[in-house]
Amino acid sequence: SFGGLGTGSGSRRHDIAALVRRYVRSIVQDPSTRKVFFFLLLNISFTGVEFAYGWWTGSLGLTADAVHMLFDSTALVFSLVASVIAKWDRNDRYTYGYARVETLTGFVNALALLFASWNIMWEACERLLHPEGIHRTTELLIVSILGLLVNLGECGATATCGLSDEH
Repeated sequence: SFGGLGTGSGSRRHDIAALVRRYVRSIVQDPSTRKVFFFLLLNISFTGVEFAYGWWTGSLGLTADAVHMLFDSTALVFSLVASVIAKWDRNDRYTYGYARVETLTGFVNALALLFASWNIMWEACERLLHPEGIHRTTELLIVSILGLLVNLGECGATATCGLSDEH
């Protein structure tokens, strides 16, 4: 059983929902992760806006920022889950506890960022060889500025909550 998940397929969906509720409750109750969780919701929402406008306007920069925000969101999810797991009591198998999961989470995030960076560089090289026009620049500018504000909000949310570079 992983984190209280049963083995029956009929109850598996219920077990996963219960596990997610338990994790979210733990995250929201902890003042050090609450702000990060609510910022995560905003970040995920705005990622969709940036993807849509990046595709609509043909802006690689906005699409790249959407990918950046998607990976930020993924890293925040991993960090929040790791913060719950790190609090688990040590046991016979993990005699030092689960604190190392936070380090592994940072490593996985670094690998994901390398993958995203490679894809963005590949797309940029293709755009250099076959340039595309950018359309609807007024909307592009507005969404870009809003994206900057969300990114700045992330800096504030993660730095004040102690999740800046440790996770």
